[in-house]
Amino acid sequence: MFARYVAQTPAPSLPTHGSRRCAGVWYGAKQAVKQVVTQAMLATSLCWVTSLAQANDMLPFEQVRQQYRTTNDLTRVSHLYRRCAALQLNVAALLVKKKQRKAATDYENLANHYMMLSEATDIEIDKKRGVKTVKPMETISLSVKGLTELYEQRMKDNRAKRGESFAGDSVLEDELAQCLKPDAFVKSLTP
Repeated sequence: MFARYVAQTPAPSLPTHGSRRCAGVWYGAKQAVKQVVTQAMLATSLCWVTSLAQANDMLPFEQVRQQYRTTNDLTRVSHLYRRCAALQLNVAALLVKKKQRKAATDYENLANHYMMLSEATDIEIDKKRGVKTVKPMETISLSVKGLTELYEQRMKDNRAKRGESFAGDSVLEDELAQCLKPDAFVKSLTP
């Protein structure tokens, strides 16, 4: 019964009588669908990066570098840039709490530098895949936010155990030392 009804019902189409209002509604609907798809892609990217970070339990930088050298997967490089950005933002937040605004600004600027490196890498990845990059900085910002939360939790755990955010955590100390030298860090990713 339903199949017969569908067969007898004409498919919807755009109005052809020149009505701008109807065409505008149709165009608006198309734009709304595009916006929903874009938001879904951004959310998926955030979930992917956050789950990747959690699944790998924030692997040491050298291990991620080794993955990159083995697979030549540039997403590993972008991930490390995002981690450096997240780490710098956490340091900046600590400095703001200590009323050291100038130093905090320096760390924020370094975080922005790493985010731009990640953006350039993501655009290169998309070019290789033949895909148009859609709002890369939004995706990166969401990813960095997730990574920042992971670092923040680790720093809170360190404060609870040792009374310090970084001191005594050799992994965080090493990552921070590496991220403070962006030129050397970029060179360390060259195969």
